[in-house]
Amino acid sequence: MTPSARCPFRRRSIPRRHPFWPPNSKQIDSGIRTLYDLSKGIALFGVFVPLVTFNGVWYKLVLAVSAGVAFFLTAWYLEGRNGSTL
Repeated sequence: MTPSARCPFRRRSIPRRHPFWPPNSKQIDSGIRTLYDLSKGIALFGVFVPLVTFNGVWYKLVLAVSAGVAFFLTAWYLEGRNGSTL
């Protein structure tokens, strides 16, 4: 091989992508939607399913309600703070 030829096993230079931080508005909206979905899932599986199946224990219901409300309030705060388009 001549000195000017590239080695076939070397990595090609990869064009630089946009940085991960700070997130753009699309990423922020996606994260907010994820938090809303988590709050709905916690409310469904942590509160309503035990109440419908009559397996609800009070401390588990309180924990599920507080976790669901915490996720919902966090998403609501982020939505208003970052000028979300949701």
